[in-house]
Amino acid sequence: MLAHRSIAGVQLQGCAALASLAASTIETEELLFGAIDAVVAAMGAHATSTGVQEQGCKALVKLAVNDASEAVILRAGGIDAVVEGMRAHRSSAGVQEQGCLALSILAGSDENRTTIMWLRVVEAVVMGMGAHRSIAKVQREGCGAISIFALIDGDRMAIAGAGGVEAVVVGMRAHSSIVGMQMHGCYALANLARSDGNRTAILRAGGIESVVAVMGAHRSSEWVQEQGCFALRNLAPNDDFRTAIARARGIEAVVAGMRANKLNAGLQVQGCCALRNLALNDENRTAIARAGGIEAVVRGMMAHTPIVEVQKSGCAALGNLSSNNDENKTVIARAGGIEAVVAGMGRHRSISGVQQKGCWALANLAVEAVNYTASARARGIEAVVAGMGAHPTIAGVQQTGCRALRKLASNNDANRTAIAGAGGIAAVEAAMGRHASIEGVEREGRFALKILESCSDWDRRS
Repeated sequence: MLAHRSIAGVQLQGCAALASLAASTIETEELLFGAIDAVVAAMGAHATSTGVQEQGCKALVKLAVNDASEAVILRAGGIDAVVEGMRAHRSSAGVQEQGCLALSILAGSDENRTTIMWLRVVEAVVMGMGAHRSIAKVQREGCGAISIFALIDGDRMAIAGAGGVEAVVVGMRAHSSIVGMQMHGCYALANLARSDGNRTAILRAGGIESVVAVMGAHRSSEWVQEQGCFALRNLAPNDDFRTAIARARGIEAVVAGMRANKLNAGLQVQGCCALRNLALNDENRTAIARAGGIEAVVRGMMAHTPIVEVQKSGCAALGNLSSNNDENKTVIARAGGIEAVVAGMGRHRSISGVQQKGCWALANLAVEAVNYTASARARGIEAVVAGMGAHPTIAGVQQTGCRALRKLASNNDANRTAIAGAGGIAAVEAAMGRHASIEGVEREGRFALKILESCSDWDRRS
C-alpha cells in the first residue's frame, strides 16, 4: 500500500485485507499503528473511490481495538476521513453502514469524545440514515452511532437540532421486525432523553409510541425490553410525559417486559426505575397496580436479592407506589413487598442507597393499619434501626429512618414498644444530634420522639 499509493485497486485490496484480519494477528503496536496510517492515507488519496471508502471504514473498525489505537486513528485524521467518505458517497449504503459503525466505535474513546467537534459527525450519520431509510443495516448502525454520541452531555441537543431524533424514530418504524435495530433505537432515545429539550422532540416525533410498539413486538428479546424500559424511564421526568407514556400503554409494556424476562437483572432494574418514575403521577399509581406492576416489582426484588440496583430501584418503586394510595399499600403488603424490602435492606446493609429507599418504602407502607403487624413481623423496625446505625453520617438515611419509625409508631402501642426495644429511640436522638443543622432530620426526629414519648418502655434505648 505504501509503495503504490496512487493505485486505487491496490489500496482497495489492501484495506479489504486489513479489514479481514483479526487485530490479534498484527504482532506489534508499531505494525498496528502503521496499518492505521496506511488506511487513512488510502482514503484521503482516493476520495472518489466508493470501494476504497467502504473498505477503509471497515478496516478502521477492525483496527480500533483499544483506546490507544482509537487515539492514533483520531490523530491520523481517521474520523475526518470517515466523515468525508460518507459525504462524498451518500448513495452508497455500504459506505454509510461501515461509516456509521466506525464512528460509533471511535466515539467510545474518552479522548475522542472530548476532542472532536461532533456536530459534523452527527450530520453525516443523519444524512446517511436519511438517504437509505429502507436499508436496515444503515439504520441499525446509524442508531448505534447516535446512541453513543448522545452520551456526550454537550452534544445531545446538537443531535436533536441535526434531525437525529426524527432519524431514529423513522428508522425504528421502518424496520420494526429487526431486533438489533430496535435495541439500538431504544438505547439512542434513552440517552437522548437525558436532556429536557430532547424529550420534547422525542414526544413530538412519536418516539414514545415507537418504543412501546417495539416492546410489544419483541417481548422475548431481553435487550429490546431492557432498553425500552430505560427509554421510558428517562422519558418520565414530569407529569406531561408520564401521562403521555400511560396513554400510549407504556405502563403495560414495562410490566409485561418484566414478567417475560424476570431472570434478567438489568431489565428488572430498568423496569423498576421506569415504574418508580411513572408512579410519581397519582393516576399512574393506580394504573400500575391494575397492570400487575406491584407484583412484578416484588418478584424482581425476590429473584435478585444479591443485586444492589434491583433492590434500590425496587424499594424506590414500592415507596412511590404506596405514596398517598391506601389500596396500593394493601396490595404491596399482600404481595410480600414488605418482606422484600426488609430482605433487601438486610442483604445490603452497607449500601446507603438501599437503606434510604428501604426506609422510604417502609414509612409509606406503615400508614395503613393492616400493614403494621406485617411490617413488625417482617422485622421492619429492626431493619430501619440497623440501617440508621450503619450510616450515621448520611443525612438522607437518618431522615427517612426517623420518618419510618414515626410512621410505624403512630397509633400502634406494640410497634412503639418494639421500636424502643430495638434501640430506635437512641437512633433518633443520635440522628438529631449529628445532623442538627439538617431541617428534615430535625423535623422527622422531633415528630418521632413526640410519638414515642408515650411508650412505657421509654428508657429502653439500647
